[in-house]
Amino acid sequence: MQSLPAGVSGLMVTAIFAAAMSSVDSGINSISTVIVNDLVKPMRRSPGTDRGALVLARCLTVLLGAVATLAALGAASIGNIVKMWMNVMGFFAAPILSLFVLGLLTRRASFRGWLLGLVCGMGLTVFLKFYFGEQLMPIWLIPSSFMVCSIIGYGASVLIPGSGRIDAGASDQ
Repeated sequence: MQSLPAGVSGLMVTAIFAAAMSSVDSGINSISTVIVNDLVKPMRRSPGTDRGALVLARCLTVLLGAVATLAALGAASIGNIVKMWMNVMGFFAAPILSLFVLGLLTRRASFRGWLLGLVCGMGLTVFLKFYFGEQLMPIWLIPSSFMVCSIIGYGASVLIPGSGRIDAGASDQ
């Protein structure tokens, strides 16, 4: 960048920021749309209007943008971003991966069972982080949380009465 003329290097920096901002705002808009369509609309008793859903999605976009900005400011004060990322992935991504794996590989897994596995997997991550602290490499949080969430989620799905899968034919009606 130092060997480019002043105007060209400024355009390069602007292009990099524009590309990053485009990716971030697409993600924030996607998250707000998922929240409105997959969480809020199914929980409503009355269907609501499209205009109301749009207003809610816009408000959520502003709120999520503020949260992302605060998270970025907080991340600037963290010394090792890779360790922080591994902690976050162990806490959130491993249980979500467990949900997908249970859904793909088993027919007996249920959402209730996975929720119990989720609580146990996240609890294990918090326990390991606070008990072992810096002695434990953060890379071990992801597989340990995934294994606990998967094993307990499947076991709870099998053992908890009434938590079995709904037949596919029942949803066609």
